Amino acid sequence: MTTGLRDNSFARLHSPYVPPRQYFDRYAQGELPEPHIGEWAQVHDDPETAADPNAWRGRMTSAQIGRARAGYYGEISFIDAQVGRAMSWMQQHVRRQLADTWILFAWDHGDMQGDHNLWRKTYAYEGSARVPFILVPPRRRGKPDRAVVDEIVELRDVMPTLLEAAGLPVPHTVDGSSLIPLLTRRADSWRKYIHGEHCRCYSGEQEMQYITDGARKFIWLPRTGQEQFFNLEEDPGETCNRIEDPNCAEEVQQWRSYLVRELKERNCGWVMDGKLDPGDDPLVSPFKDVRWLGARPAQEE
Repeated sequence: MTTGLRDNSFARLHSPYVPPRQYFDRYAQGELPEPHIGEWAQVHDDPETAADPNAWRGRMTSAQIGRARAGYYGEISFIDAQVGRAMSWMQQHVRRQLADTWILFAWDHGDMQGDHNLWRKTYAYEGSARVPFILVPPRRRGKPDRAVVDEIVELRDVMPTLLEAAGLPVPHTVDGSSLIPLLTRRADSWRKYIHGEHCRCYSGEQEMQYITDGARKFIWLPRTGQEQFFNLEEDPGETCNRIEDPNCAEEVQQWRSYLVRELKERNCGWVMDGKLDPGDDPLVSPFKDVRWLGARPAQEE
């Protein structure tokens, strides 16, 4: 039996949003959802930046937002169609192999699409940070016991999942975990949250750190000192920043402590006296000057 891994990637779902015309028209001629605009988002209502064709923020007109969303949704539908074509071809021509094939579909990031007067990627907000993650087992295994799992998964789980699916060992140095056991049962122990971050990209203002479990989210913007806390169960659009809400004070402190622990364990110099403190230097890995020479082969006896 031959076992193989294959990766196929699409380069689109980035601006400029230019799907084939029929996919654009599918959405341009219909009603599209309005962007989420947080009560805190006026800081990004920047007319000067909005006039830039490559704007990362700024309040756009309804027509501009509609065209952007039609293009973006059209790109998504175009990709969906190509995945469908691939599945149809396999069903017709390699049905036996398809019955033994694992399929994992995931994105690396989303796009703000005008939410909170923001555009493109690199943000901690749901439009940018929350991505699809679909794992389809081989048909010979039958339907999984759990069609939807609520454990917190992330992209570092892709490698160990595919290695286990291929019957290959998972290196002990891997940070992620295979998701295959989750198809049949809840995990006895699993991560409580994920830690996300992004350095300066479009603007130093948007350098960010965040912690979330999909139900709550704590965000820290180190260059502005701003903190945000969202109850995603009640407010999935992240429109109400509850960082100053006295009813959330205990939760805020708990989630802030998670981020403090992540950064303290990294020894990156961004925690002082148990508090978040970015200093003046950008966040870098303490191993940035250490060159990995690879694992040494075992000595022959």
